[in-house]
Amino acid sequence: MINALQKSAIRPIGEQSEAAWYRVNWREDQAKDYSLQPADIWVERFRNLLKLRNQCLDDAMVAAYLVSGKPWLRGQVEAYIMAGAGSTDICTRFYLYPETVEAYTKVFCDITPLLNHEGSLMEACLDQNNGRDLNRLRMFGLRYGKIFLDWLLSKIKVLSQEDFEHVELRLRSILLMRAVQVESIPISDKERQDTVLKIINTLGKYKSSLSDRGSATELDEVLANLKGLVSTATAPIGLPNVTFEITPQLSSGRDDFNS
Repeated sequence: MINALQKSAIRPIGEQSEAAWYRVNWREDQAKDYSLQPADIWVERFRNLLKLRNQCLDDAMVAAYLVSGKPWLRGQVEAYIMAGAGSTDICTRFYLYPETVEAYTKVFCDITPLLNHEGSLMEACLDQNNGRDLNRLRMFGLRYGKIFLDWLLSKIKVLSQEDFEHVELRLRSILLMRAVQVESIPISDKERQDTVLKIINTLGKYKSSLSDRGSATELDEVLANLKGLVSTATAPIGLPNVTFEITPQLSSGRDDFNS
């Protein structure tokens, strides 16, 4: 019954259903439904573009539409929107104009009504109509913020001490949460086994950058548990057991971690 409702053309009729129905690209969807009157000027402008195509003279809307058709650019722009970055920040990073960013945000990724509702923002990041990569970039922006995105999506660079500490805290959270997740699932295939090994090596490198002895001890315990998980797991078919006896190479200091 629920699946049937989700696939049907049920439309909100009041505040309650409006809130439950809300989608960040609702203007895009409404513009394509010619049975509906445009709810605002943004729906009207985008519908006008869809009608006129190459004859449309609305440069900002044309530019926003072009951004939506480039998966990697769209993913990064929406990640920064989810991270709370302003139009100026997005224009500085990408070769875009403020009017383009405004039009894109209004039509394709309007999170304004959701800003105080973290659960709804999370749902918006995981829209089943989008590809996995777009959802992943959105989630990075929402959970870890602009500084993390700058670090993740830029050329390798040395972070300032303040920015390093900001990213370090988030990386520590990611790694520890990932470690818990891997420990809670049965190891039955090569992909999961490779994930464990990657986390062990990354945690080992990260541990060497910590100055807090207590934090290092905590990571020691995580590493020991993960190593035990690897050594006791049955090798996937066709993969030799020796693969699971890799010892993580610990780096010598924080500079290695930054690289």
